[in-house]
Amino acid sequence: MWLVWTIAIIVVINAALAMITVFYQPRDIAATWAWLLVLLLLPVIGLALYWIFGRKLSNQKLATLATQKRLGIDEMVAAQQEAIAVGQDLIGQQELAGVPELVRSLLKSDNALVTTMNDVQLIFTQAAYLKAIFADLESAQDHIHLEVYALAPDDIGLKVRDTLAQKARTGVKVRVMYDAFGSHRLTHKFWLPVIQAGGQVEAFFCD
Repeated sequence: MWLVWTIAIIVVINAALAMITVFYQPRDIAATWAWLLVLLLLPVIGLALYWIFGRKLSNQKLATLATQKRLGIDEMVAAQQEAIAVGQDLIGQQELAGVPELVRSLLKSDNALVTTMNDVQLIFTQAAYLKAIFADLESAQDHIHLEVYALAPDDIGLKVRDTLAQKARTGVKVRVMYDAFGSHRLTHKFWLPVIQAGGQVEAFFCD
């Protein structure tokens, strides 16, 4: 009997939490009912899925995203969309098949601004990657802007952090953005040497 009551209490509590969680943030009706079903039918797993995929951006994050508008990027995107519409070549690579269509698609679907004077280097092994990144970090003289998805507090992560801290102490402007999900093992304490040396560290997509 006690097992039945225990299950009933868990179901009721889960239903209440599901409704509070979903209706806490305004969203379209289809998404609301979809997440409500997930949370009701998958009591524990549903909450985990909602925590990772279902939460909407906070007002603070939305305000941060508005920086693009303040910097005038929206106007530049509009100008490039107009240029594309009249057939203007934005990147001087019309001979490459599919490039104009790709540029047009990205501008239209994601407001992805076309930039020039970029350089991309493909690195195929971890050893080559580590050699290149540490060479770049150690040779930096003005600034380091590092964006990383997965970094762990292991020997490599500690070496990256200590190198950043050392460069910040010499006057190099160090700015780091890491993914709060991919680098979930990193804590504020881990980054303290960089912050105390004058560097800036921010986690992306976290509350």
